[in-house]
Amino acid sequence: MDSRTGRGLRRAVIDFASDADPVSGWVTTSDGEQAFSGWLELIQILDQARTAKPAPVEERGLDEEEREHGGKGAF
Repeated sequence: MDSRTGRGLRRAVIDFASDADPVSGWVTTSDGEQAFSGWLELIQILDQARTAKPAPVEERGLDEEEREHGGKGAF
C-alpha cells in the first residue's frame, strides 16, 4: 500500500518505439505483455491494468524463495 495515497499500487512498464508515428510499443504488467498502437490503445491498456485484480503470486514468475518472503526484492 502506498503511504501517500492509502491505495494499492500496480506496476506497468512501458516500452515504446521512439521513431513510431503514431506512438506504439508494449506495456508489461504482472498479468503479461500487451502491444499498443496509438495513445488511445495505450490509455485503454493502462486503465485495464489499473482496474484488474493482481495475478496470484504463482503466476508472477516468482521462485519458491521469493514466494516465501513475499515477492521479488522483499528480502
